[in-house]
Amino acid sequence: MKKTIMIFVIFNMISFCFADNGSIHIKFYSSRQIKFYENYFTYNGIDYTKDNDYIELSINIDILKKIIQLEYINIEIIRDNIININTTRTAEGGPFIRNYMDIDIEEGIIIKKDTEREPMIKYGPTHPDAIKNGPKAGYVLYPNVFLSEEYNNLFESIQLYNSIVEYIHINNIGIIVEKIKMNTFEELDYFEGIKNRLDIYFKLLYENK
Repeated sequence: MKKTIMIFVIFNMISFCFADNGSIHIKFYSSRQIKFYENYFTYNGIDYTKDNDYIELSINIDILKKIIQLEYINIEIIRDNIININTTRTAEGGPFIRNYMDIDIEEGIIIKKDTEREPMIKYGPTHPDAIKNGPKAGYVLYPNVFLSEEYNNLFESIQLYNSIVEYIHINNIGIIVEKIKMNTFEELDYFEGIKNRLDIYFKLLYENK
C-alpha cells in the first residue's frame, strides 16, 4: 500500500528574484526580513507592493546595491553573535549581548543590543566568571544567543543576498559582487543538515508503506 507522508519543511531552499514589466520581485525568507525591509522602504520613501513573501519594486540599481550592503552587514552581525556564544566576559562587563540590525525613525539603520532578552545561566562553579556569592553562587551568565536562531537568520540572509547577486549576474548589471559562501565547518554542517532534511522529505513523500 502506498502512502504519502506529509511533513512540514521549515526552510525554503529556493533563491528567487526576477524582473517583470520594469519591476523587480524579491522573495524574502521570513516575516522578520519582510518587516525590516518594509520599514526600510517606508523610511526612505521607496514605493513597493507586497504579495505574500514577495516585495515588488521598480528596478533600481541603487536599491539593489543597498539591499546587498545591508545583508552583508547583517550576515557579519549574525556571525559575530555565533562566534561570541560562549563569551562570558566583555570590556563593558558581563556576558556578550546579542546584536541585531534595526531601523530607527530618526536615525535610520542602527545596530542594537538585544537588552530585552535575559542572559542564559548555567551552573559552573569552577568557571572563572561564576557568580561568587548569593543565591546564584556557582552559576555563570552566558550570552543571550540561541545558536539555532542565529543559524536560521544567517541562512535567510545568505539566501536573500545570493538571490540578489544571482539576479545581478543574470541581467549583467554593472555591480561587481560575488555570492557569499559558508566560511566555517559549523556553517557547512548546519546547511548540509538542511539539505539532508529536504532529501529525507522528498524520499518520504513517495515512500512505499
